[in-house]
Amino acid sequence: MSNEKRTKWLARLSDVSEVIRLVRGDLGCACPLSVFEHYQVAYREENPGPLVQVIVGDRLLLWIVDGTDIPLSASTLSPIITKGCKERDRRGLNRFRLVLEGMHSHPETLILEQIMAPYDSRTHIHFL
Repeated sequence: MSNEKRTKWLARLSDVSEVIRLVRGDLGCACPLSVFEHYQVAYREENPGPLVQVIVGDRLLLWIVDGTDIPLSASTLSPIITKGCKERDRRGLNRFRLVLEGMHSHPETLILEQIMAPYDSRTHIHFL
């Protein structure tokens, strides 16, 4: 994730209304408004690349990654999804959502099924 994108996301998500719009609008999460009373936004260095982390209430972990930096395959996405699931579980959260920003087209269903097959129903991947 470039410094420009990181700065954009961190600035945007400093406003709770933008966090609500992202989570409920863009991602379609049905979280009640009360969970947005407490949220954290941070920048993290992870493999395969840097990301913006958002924790909403005691429910949701989002990792926003530059989708143009990562090839769309199980071998590249599985490690980051696995780390996200472990972080979700370590924190006692309900959901993990990996957000790949900058994807110009959605992948074929078969590719997504292969990538997501090892994970539980509390794990989601989104393309913005």
